[in-house]
Amino acid sequence: MKLTFSVIFLFTFYFGISQNKNFEASILLNPDYKGKIGFYAKPGGGLIKFLQHNFKDEDFISMEIKGQNDSMFYVSVNYSLGGHIANGWIKMSERIGVYSRKDGKEFLLFSKPSVSSAVTLKLEKSNSGFIKVIGCIGTWLKVEMKIDGKIKMGWMPQDEQCANPYTTCS
Repeated sequence: MKLTFSVIFLFTFYFGISQNKNFEASILLNPDYKGKIGFYAKPGGGLIKFLQHNFKDEDFISMEIKGQNDSMFYVSVNYSLGGHIANGWIKMSERIGVYSRKDGKEFLLFSKPSVSSAVTLKLEKSNSGFIKVIGCIGTWLKVEMKIDGKIKMGWMPQDEQCANPYTTCS
């Protein structure tokens, strides 16, 4: 019985973090957020510590996505200046996201992680606010934004993403 449970647990965990997908996207903790977020050893428990920006030294938290499940990202966490902190899990929230590149061109979100898919949102120029990330496939980020009081979702291509707290990535 224990062997069966162990096999089921490992199978679920393996597919739960989506290791069969290639993750190559970067995200960040909103640089304006002054609070802390939980950092976990595994989904659903095992709090390692709380993460918070170092405002005194202007050293902000950025992350590389390594995996995900339905409500959390498995990430490699770094201080932008201080370097690597650890690998672990963070909860998806409005505090985790990216900016769009501010290059003056139109901003597009797609229905699937492909430029050949339907456009779900088209803005005349890049969005200037922080954009919540809710998923990742390869270099594409699934994002959620509020536009004119309505929630819009779609896939953001890598050339539109900016996960740098110091620059607009233009």
